[in-house]
Amino acid sequence: EGLPGADIVCLQEVDPVEDVVGSLRELGYHCVVTGRPCKKRDALVCAYRGESIRLITAQSVCLDIAPIALEITPPSLRGRLQRSNVAQVLMFEVNGSVLVICHIHAHWNPALEDVKMIQVASALEVADRLVDTYSKSQYPHQATRGYFLVGDLNAGPPSPVIDLLTQGEVIVPVCGFNKSQSQEASPTSCGSADRDELSESVVPSKEHGEVRFLLDATLRRLLRWFRLVGVDVEMETEAEHTQRTRSALSGDSGDDFDLFTRCRRERRVLVTTSKGLVKR
Repeated sequence: EGLPGADIVCLQEVDPVEDVVGSLRELGYHCVVTGRPCKKRDALVCAYRGESIRLITAQSVCLDIAPIALEITPPSLRGRLQRSNVAQVLMFEVNGSVLVICHIHAHWNPALEDVKMIQVASALEVADRLVDTYSKSQYPHQATRGYFLVGDLNAGPPSPVIDLLTQGEVIVPVCGFNKSQSQEASPTSCGSADRDELSESVVPSKEHGEVRFLLDATLRRLLRWFRLVGVDVEMETEAEHTQRTRSALSGDSGDDFDLFTRCRRERRVLVTTSKGLVKR
């Protein structure tokens, strides 16, 4: 029947891929296909057409091994992430403007809300990096302030995924995973003692939550992930960063500047990648 008026179409669980892509191409579409790992047959397909639409770049994301997901998940629990789900991040130029689409098919199981949340957060992180790279280097005069998140999130309100998207942070207790199982194991039911232990390994307990942090300016991306798991964290301001940079350049080795003062006043632990700052 055709797809009247649709310049960009995003499809999930496309199977058989060759037949669907062939039909779309007959209708004048160009297709970007992202298949799933582990011999899964279905795929994500983003199809686009029109003289005013140009694909700038496209990136496929295997959500099992997305770097940011591995960073925030303890090794003992990474088996939970092995769900063979994928995402696409695509950047288009449309009538001279930049359009970014984050296309995702999240895991289906309602018992694994934490996995879905990490998958969505991982896809959005890749989209953020792509926007930063291309907007600043190749399109400095077309600041991209957002993008479209499309696909099948397998989540609706109320859920951690929706809380993440609408509030920017969420705490999800981890359950349904037997700590004695290997990373290849599948989710199972767990007792209350296991649930408590696993929850504390992923999100801060009340005791840990009382620790407050302040990140230096180089750790801006880490800020989101601290807040994602409910940690009280703040960022070094531009004025504080400028002051300590000038202090370092002048050879001042003291600790009498605003960043340390703020840490003492607000009782925050400073997190930094600067060896010079640690020495101070």
